[in-house]
Amino acid sequence: MAPNGLKICWGVKVNGSRRLRCVEEVDDPRVVEETMRLINEFINRVERHRDVLLSDSATPFDEPINALSNLLRMIETKVKEGNNENTTNLRRAILDVGRAMLRLAKRAHKKWLKTYKSDSRS
Repeated sequence: MAPNGLKICWGVKVNGSRRLRCVEEVDDPRVVEETMRLINEFINRVERHRDVLLSDSATPFDEPINALSNLLRMIETKVKEGNNENTTNLRRAILDVGRAMLRLAKRAHKKWLKTYKSDSRS
């Protein structure tokens, strides 16, 4: 076993090294340092997004969906009051793309809730 008792548990390539194998003993200080950096980065991200991750209703998609919905409403208003045909056509194209993006975001939102929120309720 490695002097520090650390074993690697995923196949990850450390900068400047070969790819490590699962349960491989590790004694290279660079590997240990990189592993600890990745663990700390993960913990920091979980802490940063704790409210969303632990909430029963909030998801990472809520804010972008709301912002996109607001933008689309604003563009719809601009299309109705448009005088220039080229500008109006451009806004309609943006509206079509935006609606497709919104549809995809809502689909991802549903899938995210199904995948991650069902675990927290059990």
